[in-house]
Amino acid sequence: MSATHNLQVSAGQTSPADYAVQAEKITAPARITTLLKRLLQARTLLAVGFPQVSDCYNSRLLSIQPDHGSMLLDELKPAAGHAHLVRLRTLHIQAQLRGVDIDFSARLIEAGAKDGIALYRIGLPSVLNYAQRRANYRARLGAGERVPVTLKIKQGQILQGHLCDISASGLSAVFDLPAAVLAQGDLIPRCMIRFAPGDEASSALEVRFVTTETHSGQWRVGGNFIKMERVEQNRVEHFVAALDREMRKKDVALK
Repeated sequence: MSATHNLQVSAGQTSPADYAVQAEKITAPARITTLLKRLLQARTLLAVGFPQVSDCYNSRLLSIQPDHGSMLLDELKPAAGHAHLVRLRTLHIQAQLRGVDIDFSARLIEAGAKDGIALYRIGLPSVLNYAQRRANYRARLGAGERVPVTLKIKQGQILQGHLCDISASGLSAVFDLPAAVLAQGDLIPRCMIRFAPGDEASSALEVRFVTTETHSGQWRVGGNFIKMERVEQNRVEHFVAALDREMRKKDVALK
C-alpha cells in the first residue's frame, strides 16, 4: 500500500474536534482489561507512537495476561519502530473500536522474537482514555491521488471512478460516466476499492447521496458499506490508518 496519500478532513464532514461526545479516563483494572480484550478479539489495528518521535507505527495485540500485568504486542510496522521501542521503552497506543477512540501509554517489559518475528511484552496501562465518537473518522485524498473504485449496479452496468474520501463505515467517489441511474437509498450489490495492486476491499453499498461536482461536472456518489466482511473491514481500516499516519507526520513537519 502506498503511504504517500495526502490527507485532509473533507469540507462539511465532522472534524476530529467534533468527535468526542463522552470522554473519560478509566482506571479500574477490570474495565481496562475488558476493553483491551475487545481490541484483541477484534484484531484491531493499533497506532503506536513514541515520545519525541514524529513517525507512527502499526501493530496488534497478540495476548493479554492480566494476572501478570502484561500483554504481548506484535511486531511493529514499519520495522524501524523496533529501535525506538527498545531505546525509549515507553510507547503510546491509539485504536478505534466500533466508534470509540481508545488510547493509553505503556512500558516495555521485554523484547523478543519468535520465528524471526519481533514480539514485545508490555505492561498493562494504569489509565486508559475512552472517547465515544459521533462518527467514523472520514479522510479525504488529495487531488493528485487516484484510488480506483468500481460500482457494479443491478442492471449490470459498471461505473469506474476514483475515491474522494473514506472511513471505516463508508466512502464517496467521483465518476466520469453518468451516475444518474443512482439515487439515495439504492443498494449497490458490489463496490470494489483498489488500494494498490493485490490490495482490494469490496462490499455492498447503500447510496446516501448523488451530486454533480460544480467544476468538473463529474458525478459524486457517497454511501455506507453494508454487511462488509471482517477481512474486508480490516483492509479498509488499515488503509485509513496509513492515511492517518501520513497526516500526523505532515502535521509534525509543519510545526
